[in-house]
Amino acid sequence: GSLEQLRRVHGARGFPVAIAESMLGENLVQQERYREAQPLLERSHELIMATVGNESNFMAIESIVRLVTLYDGLGTPEKAAAHRTSIARTAAIGDGTAIWEIARHAFDSGDASLIDVMDQLQSACGGVSITVAPGRRAPGDVAPLLARLEDSLRATLNVTEHRSRAVARVLIGWANALDPEAAATLRRSLALTALPSLRHWSDERPADLADALAVLAANAEPDERHQRAEEAWAVLRDATPGRRWFSATTEIRVGRLLLAEGMHAEAEHLLRPAYDILLTQLGADHSETLLTRSLLHELYTQTGRPAEAAVFGASPPAG
Repeated sequence: GSLEQLRRVHGARGFPVAIAESMLGENLVQQERYREAQPLLERSHELIMATVGNESNFMAIESIVRLVTLYDGLGTPEKAAAHRTSIARTAAIGDGTAIWEIARHAFDSGDASLIDVMDQLQSACGGVSITVAPGRRAPGDVAPLLARLEDSLRATLNVTEHRSRAVARVLIGWANALDPEAAATLRRSLALTALPSLRHWSDERPADLADALAVLAANAEPDERHQRAEEAWAVLRDATPGRRWFSATTEIRVGRLLLAEGMHAEAEHLLRPAYDILLTQLGADHSETLLTRSLLHELYTQTGRPAEAAVFGASPPAG
């Protein structure tokens, strides 16, 4: 078959062969043919890790998740333990990986209550968002789910764990996917639930805390809103800005808050470099780039800098 052809072309230990074997192994696991899948998934994982060398590489993550699913199916959770730890670490610190579909594999059958409530919240919130544009989801009454989530987190996690941090990052991603007006209460509840863990880890990953503070500032009373804005700025002021567009969106969300609070110099400090990243990586016509242009146009208009405002006017730069 095609796998044998790949082996002839690339050799039994070639990277394309490893990817194909990993996908075949996943297919066998879905059919509950665990014994057939095991050698394929174990061999391919060794080759994938030898090639990418980084557990947070997306191909590595896929392979690790497949191994966890395999060992769960075989009833050998002890073999899955180290891989669960890897997933927790990646979901806690990796850029763009704080999504529940990945993070849930950091938990085992002993965490069934937490997994269940997070699965239900995932359905209600429709997945995470890392975009600048405000979310549009507006689920119904999920207050009972939030109460269960609080209970499950208390019973399952300590804020010092990578798993706690991973869950907190997922919660903020969900909050960003929700409509700021229609789902204001739920957004606030998710951010407050995430806050203790994100505060604990803020020295290592300040952007996550700043993101939570921006969520809390929305729809807050004026005094709290300004306090959250000042804290978010204090958190990001000396932080290394994100180098990928999905990391830069945090700076833009916080920059939008600072602009609304009249903190113009602080907003510019975040928005200009983040805009350059979006312009380079997404292009001038992308909705995220255009939204950030409009924020910069507003900033320079408000601060009486018409020449710079004109640069960020309605028409994006050609080319």
